[in-house]
This record gives sequence, C-alpha cells and structure tokens, in this order.
Amino acid sequence: DREHSALQCHPDAAHSLGDLVADGLCLIAAYSPPLEQLCTLGIAAMLLSTGASLVSFSFFEIRSALQSHALRGVASAPLQLASLVPLFVALVCVGAKESLYRLTYAVGKRRAVA
Repeated sequence: DREHSALQCHPDAAHSLGDLVADGLCLIAAYSPPLEQLCTLGIAAMLLSTGASLVSFSFFEIRSALQSHALRGVASAPLQLASLVPLFVALVCVGAKESLYRLTYAVGKRRAVA
C-alpha cells in the first residue's frame, strides 16, 4: 500500500544521503591533505553510529521476539528463526568485499612500486 512504500523510502533516502556525505568527505580528503584525518574521523563516526544503531535495533527485535514467544506459552517449542538464505547472502557479500579489498590492495602495492 501507499503508506508502506512511503515508509520504505525513508531508509533508502537516509542510506543515499549517508553515501553522499561519505563521498563528499572522501573528495575533500583527496583534495585537501590537511583535512584528511578529520574526514577519516567523520567517516569512521558515521560507520560506528550505523553499526551501533543496527546492534541496538537487532537486540530489541530479538528480545521482543523472545518475550512474545514466551508469553504465548510455547516455551518448549523451538523459536522460529529466519531461513539460512539471508545468512548465506551475507557471507557471500562479505567474501566478495574481502576479495575486492585484497585485489585493490595488491594493485595499489604494484602501482606504488612501479
């Protein structure tokens, strides 16, 4: 429905804005070496706050799910967990990012030597 799609746009917009700010900080750092450390700290703060909010949100969601499960009186029944597909996708993404990092690092090392 319309309300659901509008609510879904907010996280996408926030993500796009965060990417734009991080890209801007990277550009500033690239063209102004004295500001490089400050820009790096800004990006690190963005990543730290994002990670902290994800951990906090996940903690409260898991706690809520466990409480509602216990309140229904089915403590002996196993808690229904999400399928393993998202875990598999996450592991593939982490592996791909690590591979790209190692490739980029190797190319940088070769170019620095040449």
